[in-house]
Amino acid sequence: MTDKWLSGQPILIACLCGLLGCVSTGDNYESAGDPVTGGGKACFFASTVRDVVVLDEQNLIVSTRGSGDYRVKLSTRARQLNNYSTLQFYSLGEEICRGAELIVYTRSCGNDRFRVSSIREVSPAEVDALLVNFGRKTPEIVSSEGSEQVHTAEIEELDCFKNQP
Repeated sequence: MTDKWLSGQPILIACLCGLLGCVSTGDNYESAGDPVTGGGKACFFASTVRDVVVLDEQNLIVSTRGSGDYRVKLSTRARQLNNYSTLQFYSLGEEICRGAELIVYTRSCGNDRFRVSSIREVSPAEVDALLVNFGRKTPEIVSSEGSEQVHTAEIEELDCFKNQP
């Protein structure tokens, strides 16, 4: 009897280890619209994508509902981004993270897939800086006219220079 129990024990241990690997210690988000961050990575849900701005053939800004903006960098250049009709993110799970794919549909060439090499959450100020840096937006010129008092010095003429020949 003990021989049968001991012979099945390695299988039982392997199954328990497999189940233990599936156990989650908790979610890094409260709802489906919130970003998932942790360990230096950023992710978003494809269902929350509101807008995509193409910066160049390898960089995008993705705006999502409720969770902010993300800079997405592709692992290779996608020349098709200049002439796309539709962009779609694809991942095996619900989250779009590093390693997911961007599917670029074009009117003339069908579709191509490009792997996402990095995703980073960016602030509104960083979005503006990226748009300016990649030439998608002209920089705002801040005028200081009338906002500050300018102190001036008056020049006084000295008598010793008036009478010189």
